[in-house]
Amino acid sequence: MKRALLITYSFSPQATPESILSAKLFANMQDLKTDVVTIKQPIPGTIDLDASLENYINKYFGKIYRCNLNRVFKLLSVLNLKRIFPFPDYFRILNNTIYHYIIKNIDIKSYDYVITWSQSHSIHLVGLKLKKKYNLENWITYFSDPWSDNPFFNKSYLGIEKLLNILNEKKVFKESKKIICTSNETKELIGKKYNKTIKDKIYIIPHCFDKKLYSNFQTLNKNGSEKLYFRYIGKFYGKRFPKVLIDALIIIEKTRKDIFNKIKFEVYGSQNFLVLAKIYNYRKYIQYLGPISYSKSLKIMQNADYLLVIDAPFSKSVFFPSKLVDYMGSGKDVIGITPDGTARDIIKKMGGYTFSHNNPKKLSEELLSLFENLGSKNLINKNFINNFSSEEVAKKFQSVLEI
Repeated sequence: MKRALLITYSFSPQATPESILSAKLFANMQDLKTDVVTIKQPIPGTIDLDASLENYINKYFGKIYRCNLNRVFKLLSVLNLKRIFPFPDYFRILNNTIYHYIIKNIDIKSYDYVITWSQSHSIHLVGLKLKKKYNLENWITYFSDPWSDNPFFNKSYLGIEKLLNILNEKKVFKESKKIICTSNETKELIGKKYNKTIKDKIYIIPHCFDKKLYSNFQTLNKNGSEKLYFRYIGKFYGKRFPKVLIDALIIIEKTRKDIFNKIKFEVYGSQNFLVLAKIYNYRKYIQYLGPISYSKSLKIMQNADYLLVIDAPFSKSVFFPSKLVDYMGSGKDVIGITPDGTARDIIKKMGGYTFSHNNPKKLSEELLSLFENLGSKNLINKNFINNFSSEEVAKKFQSVLEI
């Protein structure tokens, strides 16, 4: 059996999308044994923790190496000065620490593959140093999100952030054996500024859901209520906020107040104070029910009637939200309030609903039409959804690795 060393700053018990995504993928690699190098859990209060996948990871992974945090990283975390170091992210402060930890504790040449996984993108600079030191033949880089082309970042220090990220990205792309991204749109975006040699290295491996994680859930106790539950699971940040949904519900209330006796919108997930304040102002329309573990979130999904994907109002989005693939595994209807791009395309193909993301009036009409036909369902395309099962995606990844 082949062996892989996965190097990442995001791994359980961190409650980050990347820690969950990598766990689901590598746990299902039938012909690959995976060890992990990561960091010891961050300082409480700086990154949410979720140990609900620990038994799952212990069952399917090999050894988990955990590197100590250095003092500078701890200090910046406590003082919340992360954005002072956006080149590419503040985890870069740990790069030398984890690099020397690997040299001291791990026989890296004994692995058939070394895989660096981001976010956070700074981990790839650790891989770059290891590649050059050991002349690694099979160094694979995985990008859950774009690096220098990410619209949420690359805007600070008068353009210097983007410039440095482009320079580092070019170095990493040049030395990588293969580059993994999650969608056609991302491949086109990150590949457009590179020559054919680099473009030919880029492969698409989508996010996946693991059917094994959905077992033994309880059905929703509605206490006799006929209401339909619309649920969003995840964080809001930056421009990713449900303002267009709230505005649409306000419009609906003016003419069809009665409809709110039949529907309920809920939000789950850890949110920062400013987001909580905004949601509180609109609690009449959306109820915030707090953070939950990943395992519990799957139950919440399965107990919903409709699941919501809400993206930032860009003209086009290359992002494949991790919540979307978990929604797909739940078997529930999905409503996408998203711009054109990856998520909208996937939701259409799976048989979900795609509504306006930037026009409250149009969205109100689309929602009202759905509300007036409560209980009606689109035909879910199970064959399409199965392409995103962990078994199928793991097979595809193994094929890319040429196992």
